Amino acid sequence: MKRYLILEDGTVFSGFGFGAPTISTGEIVFNTGMSGYQETITDQSYNGQIIAFTYPLIGNYGVNRDDFESIKPTCKGVVVHEVPRLANNWRMNMSLDDFLKQKKIPGIWGIDTRALTRRLRDKGTMKASIVDAADDHAFDQLKALVLPKNQVQQVSTAKPYPSPATGRNIVVIDFGLKHSILRELSKRNCNLTVLPYNATAEEILSLDPDGVMLTNGPGDPEDVPEAIEMIRGIQGKLPIFGICLGHQLFALANGAKTYKMKFGHRGFNHPVREIATNRIDFTSQNHGFAVDADSIDPQQLLVTHVEINDHTVEGLRHRQYPAFSVQFHPDAAPGPHDAVHLFDEFIDMIDDFNRRQKIEKGDLVMPKRTDIRKILVIGSGPIVIGQAAEFDYSGTQACLALKEEGYQVVLINSNPATIMTDKTVADTVYIEPITLDFVTQILRKELPDAILPTLGGQTGLNMALELANCGILAELNIELLGTKLSAIDQAEDRELFKNLMNQLNEPIPESAIAHSLDDAQEFVKQNGFPVIIRPAFTLGGTGGGIAENAGQLKTIVKNGIALSPVGQVLVEQSIAWLQRNRI
Repeated sequence: MKRYLILEDGTVFSGFGFGAPTISTGEIVFNTGMSGYQETITDQSYNGQIIAFTYPLIGNYGVNRDDFESIKPTCKGVVVHEVPRLANNWRMNMSLDDFLKQKKIPGIWGIDTRALTRRLRDKGTMKASIVDAADDHAFDQLKALVLPKNQVQQVSTAKPYPSPATGRNIVVIDFGLKHSILRELSKRNCNLTVLPYNATAEEILSLDPDGVMLTNGPGDPEDVPEAIEMIRGIQGKLPIFGICLGHQLFALANGAKTYKMKFGHRGFNHPVREIATNRIDFTSQNHGFAVDADSIDPQQLLVTHVEINDHTVEGLRHRQYPAFSVQFHPDAAPGPHDAVHLFDEFIDMIDDFNRRQKIEKGDLVMPKRTDIRKILVIGSGPIVIGQAAEFDYSGTQACLALKEEGYQVVLINSNPATIMTDKTVADTVYIEPITLDFVTQILRKELPDAILPTLGGQTGLNMALELANCGILAELNIELLGTKLSAIDQAEDRELFKNLMNQLNEPIPESAIAHSLDDAQEFVKQNGFPVIIRPAFTLGGTGGGIAENAGQLKTIVKNGIALSPVGQVLVEQSIAWLQRNRI
């Protein structure tokens, strides 16, 4: 059947109807995903919108029972270039055509979706209709349409409901949630209580939850003022994780502003950079509003992620409270799972908050780990007699404390002239070089449950990184105690540490990463002498120094790069230089 897609700017596209034979009007948007159309159509964030898919063939694997993101989709229509005459997949229960008929959603195919997408990119999203006749009456009806401002109310649950489990108690505020958010929390054994969008802070706190999830949803975040007040009422009292619309509401609750984007981000190929680590994740996104970067108060909120293409704000973290948010969908569905670890970070945040609360109340001293039996301690001992004795002292005390708690302690130390290597300090002592080969052999022989590398200075930290990077810890299921690998990286990698300080708005001297003498000389050309050279990942700052002139710079930089395991030095302004120039 011949049908038409008409836009409010007067554009007409002709095509053929499929799905429900109804007339429908809404805001038209485009999605760049190559698959995942079932998840997209059933995502409540598309409430009131007509979805145009840029990929030319949609529907070729049908619709299955597992990939729904809501029970009742509320999008207003589907626009595609081509639908298959025959769909087939081992999970398929029905065709896309039959599914849209069942849900009373009209579709239109045979559309030049490239031309449509170009128009939406140039003109921005706009009102559109799928109609039987592109006449004056249809355009009059389209122009008369007023887009609703109660979209969240339309899709949110009207009453609370549970998703029981036995783990942490999480309240999920439903602004139009995707089922995949519930799936990810359920995978982590969370006991979920889903509340309506207008739940108050008092209602949430009365449930005594461990944390609160602010979900995705449709429309303008400023149309949900009750949620903004609710967030202000619970932050600081409970850990919070916001996704998509939840991210925007979290920003508004902390004084930032949002704005409507020209055509938004919809698809699952959006690259996002984590500022602290420079990690790039490809993410699933669906939003037409964004947080205004210039409106963010840096004393309250920290920008954690940015979109690489247009530099929009993709992540925030509160500076005082246990709360963070992301604009993208770490739950994917559809899309890559690059950012699914954020759910684990939420769980870690909850556990850390609860632990701190109990310690403050005097209800908890550090609980004993009963799932660990044997621990390998990596020591280093003094590099030379009379040097770095703090490593020997801390390592000795750690071994004795672990034994007192009933753990079996294995120690490896490269220096026999230490107190730590006394046979009474640990259950088993290895006096061997702390190299990847020797430590790996000991791990395979002893099979410890965990290693503790933070008592051996740079030697222990470097070894922990090597063991993790070569895969031996994962292979033998050995836990790293005392710190996270990401923390070691950020503290020891000069570039990551500099990025972290910039992210925290901490004042630091001008500096640059140098991988060659030319790099260092270029920095000095711009900033002058004296400069400090700091090699990355070297023991006790070995190879570093202060250069007052070109000759010293050449000697120290070449030596530092040679000694650094990653061939990297940080060249930075001397504090003395800064003080002289301020005067």
